[in-house]
Amino acid sequence: MAHSGSSTSSTASFFGGSSLAGRESGSSGLSMDPEVARRLFHEGGTLLWLDMPVGAEFGCDMTTWNTAQKFKGVKMIPPGMHYFYWSSVSKEGHVSPRTGFFHDFRKAEVLAKRFNPLTETIEDITGDELERMKLDLRNLDPHLGAYPYDLWKKWISLTNKISSATLARLVPMNGLIQSVSELVPAQHRTNRTERRNAAARLAAEQQQSTASSSTMSTAPMDVSGTPPGEVGGESPRTAAKRSRSDQVELDGDKLPKMDLKPGTEIRYTPLPTEKYPPGSNAAQITKHSMDASFQVASYFNHFNKMYGDSVSSAMSDRNQSDEVLAEMQFSFICFLVGQHYESFEHWKRLLTLFCSCHDALEEHAEFYIRLISDLHFQIREVPDDFFIDILSCNNFLIAVLSRLFVMIKCNENASSRLKSHAEKFKANLSKKFHWEFDDEHEFEEDAPVVVDLGLTEDIS
Repeated sequence: MAHSGSSTSSTASFFGGSSLAGRESGSSGLSMDPEVARRLFHEGGTLLWLDMPVGAEFGCDMTTWNTAQKFKGVKMIPPGMHYFYWSSVSKEGHVSPRTGFFHDFRKAEVLAKRFNPLTETIEDITGDELERMKLDLRNLDPHLGAYPYDLWKKWISLTNKISSATLARLVPMNGLIQSVSELVPAQHRTNRTERRNAAARLAAEQQQSTASSSTMSTAPMDVSGTPPGEVGGESPRTAAKRSRSDQVELDGDKLPKMDLKPGTEIRYTPLPTEKYPPGSNAAQITKHSMDASFQVASYFNHFNKMYGDSVSSAMSDRNQSDEVLAEMQFSFICFLVGQHYESFEHWKRLLTLFCSCHDALEEHAEFYIRLISDLHFQIREVPDDFFIDILSCNNFLIAVLSRLFVMIKCNENASSRLKSHAEKFKANLSKKFHWEFDDEHEFEEDAPVVVDLGLTEDIS
């Protein structure tokens, strides 16, 4: 649906300042070619965001604002995948944990949300109310901020491999990325099979034919996030109603064991646990302990088996290795913008795996070229003090990238194109961060594992 009204409303009139991931400020999003502005005016998407408190944090992709009185959403959003997020700010200036969601905008699509100040969650606006708002876009237009188009290319460089299929398999079932995880007592994270097995065990113990009195249940899913003041994903009212007969599993310190609330976890692809093929001899085990190529191959095969059928139609024109890189991009965005720390841990695990290979550099040369390109954009866009605050304590990036650079340099069969990309990337990092990559650096924790099978001659 085409927009109505002016496309040059002042962003400052309803946004109280702006910042790019806490680093850049003052971006109005209006500095664009007139032809681009015209196209976005007619083909760009619109996010209507009602009832947001004044002074709250609201963000779109890499830009964050504090909302002012007139704020009612964002217009001229380029078609494609975007990330929107928000945090409440108290009168004392305390910022609540960040919550966000991804949305793949179609041309001229209108998406509408309403903020509930009582629960600090968002609600979908649909049906007749949404249709009325679409017809009223002319009057709403002065209250809509223009998408920060001057940062669009940067956003694309960080997310260009993330597809609708990527979102379908990774986004939590409740649709939200929450910087602080919702937790529930371990007993409530049960499924039908677990309840059936528990009932059977109880029946055997009590020598009864049924176990209908079991009190174990699945906690109801709150698809809108965790309101402030709630503990373990439950409101005080819900907790008060819980039966006193419920038994909460305790650990040795008498503290309840907590699990992620069902439906709130990001569904990352698990990394392989087997480091070498079954039946490997001592020499082969030692080789695979030095070279993670077997694990990388297993990871790629796991992708083919797990996602090949379910998303084949959406990925028919995509290389499966791109979907691997898409997961890495997704985890990086969820950490950098969504402030989700477990996503950073997943990104680190993936990077460590990919940077620990020798043979895979030959078989998956194009994959590694694309990986280096993605890392270039990711590292370039983070704040200058990011690595100092989070990574300097163990020099994680220097260690894993040094290993990668050595692997590529010493691999005689690695393509010249891959070697060229690696050298340029290395030089760029050294210039920007003053990192020193020592080709002779020894990684003690990753030293070759010499396998002792424990075979000794019996002389008794």
